[in-house]
Amino acid sequence: MNPVGIGVIGVGRMGSLFARLLAQLPQANLLGVADVDLERAQAVAMAAGTAPLDDYQQLLALEGLEAVVIAMPDHLHYAPAMAAIEVGKQVLIEKPLATDVAEGEEIVAAAQEAGVCLMVAHCLRFDPRYIQARNAVREGAIGEVVNCYARRNIYFDEGRKIAPRTSLPFYLGVHDIDILHWITGNRVVKVRAYGSRRLMEDLGVDDAIQSLLEFDDGSIGCVEQAWVFPRNSGPCQSPVLEIVGTAGFIHINPFEVGLSIHQAGEASYPDSTYMFDPLVHGRVVGAYEAETVHFLECVTTQQEPIIAPQEALQAVRVAAAIERSLAEGKDIEL
Repeated sequence: MNPVGIGVIGVGRMGSLFARLLAQLPQANLLGVADVDLERAQAVAMAAGTAPLDDYQQLLALEGLEAVVIAMPDHLHYAPAMAAIEVGKQVLIEKPLATDVAEGEEIVAAAQEAGVCLMVAHCLRFDPRYIQARNAVREGAIGEVVNCYARRNIYFDEGRKIAPRTSLPFYLGVHDIDILHWITGNRVVKVRAYGSRRLMEDLGVDDAIQSLLEFDDGSIGCVEQAWVFPRNSGPCQSPVLEIVGTAGFIHINPFEVGLSIHQAGEASYPDSTYMFDPLVHGRVVGAYEAETVHFLECVTTQQEPIIAPQEALQAVRVAAAIERSLAEGKDIEL
């Protein structure tokens, strides 16, 4: 099959990674990258061997373009997604689908009506550890799910940069909301969230959020997110997933990577599943490559992505319910 003509809209941290991945994949023909910061677009384009643009409408008009990756900030996904769908382009959106439920619903409905492939890049679905956990749960290895717990914290300096343009439930929470839905097959039907403000109070956001979940099968859960982890703590060992069943339990610690590199004054713990830099003979490998390849396969074979648009939308609904619970101080039913 011919490579898919594709472009990237937004070339920040994730957009730059997608551009690098598409440039290395034989299944893709990277036609251009677009960003309002033309200098940044030029730098990414030069590294990827493609054309830089400062307007995504110009990208959408390129001859031979079949698909786009949207990697703009979380709250800016709606306009480029709707524009791409309107002209019949296949769309891969970096998670979350949207930060507004109504906008997410419109994107999903528009893609369905236009008959285009819409996939949201929930990367945990391409992590072998989470895949094996799903297989075990779906095969009945731990019996019926009783309760689950997921934690995902990041460093304070990262949080200070990210907080002004997104929120904990949408930036971090959707990862674990989606993966708990996917692994268990159950859906959140009620949430009650609690937040704490100390270091981020000047930005008007919570430092940490803990959300109690009720699922449609009667099981319960808790998801925790924070973005005030101190750098001097060493490796960010905090992400974890636990699922307890009637006949066993599952525990995932994604950052037990088995590798540490110690230098003067610092230590690093590279995780080959989520590397941003070339790892194997100059190529980026791991979950991000796998999800990008899967999207290209969906475009060329017209198969349904393993992340159905409605599933990505459900994660948005739960994240929005968590924010509403925080604002109103009560249980929110979905």
